[in-house]
Amino acid sequence: MPDAWLHIGKVAAVNVARRRMCVSMAAGNEHEFADREHLWLAVGADAPLQLRVSNVRVSGVDAIVELTPGVSRDMAAGLKGANVMVPAVSRRSHADAFPMLHELTGMRVVTATGVFVGSVVETLDTAAGGVIRLQCADMIMAVAPFTDAFIRDIDLEAGVMTVNDPTPFLVFEGDDRDGNSSQVAT
Repeated sequence: MPDAWLHIGKVAAVNVARRRMCVSMAAGNEHEFADREHLWLAVGADAPLQLRVSNVRVSGVDAIVELTPGVSRDMAAGLKGANVMVPAVSRRSHADAFPMLHELTGMRVVTATGVFVGSVVETLDTAAGGVIRLQCADMIMAVAPFTDAFIRDIDLEAGVMTVNDPTPFLVFEGDDRDGNSSQVAT
């Protein structure tokens, strides 16, 4: 049975009212939390419980996991100290997972047609999700969200991030809000 499960973390704290857990991730398993709909938690020697996840936000060595309302508050209260696991057969290779936010610094950002958008100079992890800060042409700075709606593909080896149409996503620093729309700097 130990070979059937991959241990990816341990529940460090639980916010019962919000059904939110802070999970200390096991080293090298950060990518296992990305886009998961279910996690399995083992409390004591009992068989792991499969719980549905509504959101996961990875920050440093911790993951904030929000459970669906289908998980009772009483059940959530008993999860502190539980081992977080996934079936070994669902293990993801590092290359299959969306890269971590901090891995994007220094990447060139281009559109699918090859138009240069900017270079990632900084990444920020906010309560609303990740933010990418870009240096565009002519020293213009912009920010964009770290979402799959914006990002089409990331090639870590080549250092290139391909994005969908950036116009609706980019917010330029110093952008006046007098009706001027954000545009890609060329």
